Amino acid sequence: MIFETTPPSPPSSYSKPRPAPPLGEVGIEALVYGDAGDGSRAQRSVGEAMWRSHQATPFDAAFSTGDNQYLPTAANTFQRIFEVPFAELIGVGLAFYQTVGNHDLEENRLADQLAYSRRVDALAKGTGGFVLPSESYVVRQKGVKWISANLARANGRLNFGSAQRAFLERELCENTSDWKVLLTHYPFWSTGPRGDNREMNEQVLPLLQRCPADLHFAGHEHHGEAFLPWNWMPSFIVGNAREVRRGRAQSNRESQVFVNELGFARVTFRGDAVRVAFENTANRIVWQSTYQKRVSMWGDAWTQKGSRFFSRVKLEGKQGAAALEVELGVAASPVDPLLAPAVWEFRPQKWNEFDVPTGHDVFVAELTPSDVGKYVVSRFRLKGTSRWIYADQAGGSLHGNYDGLQTANLPRLRAFSFVEGEDDVGLMEPRGNSVP
Repeated sequence: MIFETTPPSPPSSYSKPRPAPPLGEVGIEALVYGDAGDGSRAQRSVGEAMWRSHQATPFDAAFSTGDNQYLPTAANTFQRIFEVPFAELIGVGLAFYQTVGNHDLEENRLADQLAYSRRVDALAKGTGGFVLPSESYVVRQKGVKWISANLARANGRLNFGSAQRAFLERELCENTSDWKVLLTHYPFWSTGPRGDNREMNEQVLPLLQRCPADLHFAGHEHHGEAFLPWNWMPSFIVGNAREVRRGRAQSNRESQVFVNELGFARVTFRGDAVRVAFENTANRIVWQSTYQKRVSMWGDAWTQKGSRFFSRVKLEGKQGAAALEVELGVAASPVDPLLAPAVWEFRPQKWNEFDVPTGHDVFVAELTPSDVGKYVVSRFRLKGTSRWIYADQAGGSLHGNYDGLQTANLPRLRAFSFVEGEDDVGLMEPRGNSVP
């Protein structure tokens, strides 16, 4: 089951004035925490620090990275592991969206948590509290799409069957300008005791290569950590809400910071920028960094009868098409321009019009009589970068993510031969979908 919701407006007691945010316009303040559910004094100290942080700058929502319950279910379990540690935040209407971890799958805990979430009914009542509508679900919130995916098993192994794969593929590959934030319990990389998760790297990471997220948060390891962006996706471990563990391991990914103390993360979205800050129980920011939104471009191209060639592209994450350069390529033979660009004559183009209803920018190129019988493609790039991305000449849409440094996911590339007075002919299939 997939659950999708738009969080309700918080009660008036929650809507307090905020200081001017340093990143620009008003956005979203999110709380991320993980591996919390034992009701210990340590967990309560983290809850108290969260409340003080909220009083300074209110959170719009809270998200866990899993392991919400370490104790067997009894009459007062959820009161002990959730309601008491987070009482003040629940009292002002804050929704706590839960991700499923391996300890949540022991005994009958997942069913118990789902039943507790239905009983509390925090979203419908606007009272704040525990939210777990399904084991995998999506939350849309002011331009941010949170994707909570249950990829865990009780034994600590990866659960990436057909249902989990289909859910992630559908949600990650959706064509949207929203921020995409992936929440899983298991991390991809870690310099903590467990080290890198081989199963996540081998099975889940290839999907993120094709349909990337903008941010990834995980738990499982009991510390805080940030890794250098992979495919423009920063990845974080936030699993230090009740204990920290000693011990270090090597990772195949470079770590930016390792936080070996109790705490949580504050995630601040402002337009095309996001800041992630690790905060400890003394409410000291021990590390923070700001990241720019991934640039996403998509569109299509086609020829028509006569001598005109149309191409349109929508660029998301930047302002307007002025950031784009476009060229029309003409060649006598249908050679893949990725493999043999020198075969193609590329002609700089200008944008001719703007398609207001769809938000696309459109250019129209006039082909000459000398172009009859030749092949036509179009390509785009961000100004000041070296890599080009090619539009899909089949009339379908290009859905690529372009980070200005590498083109990880080129669409299926086709070229049309131009025959004056006729429709599109001579489709050419590419040899590959990505830059080597």
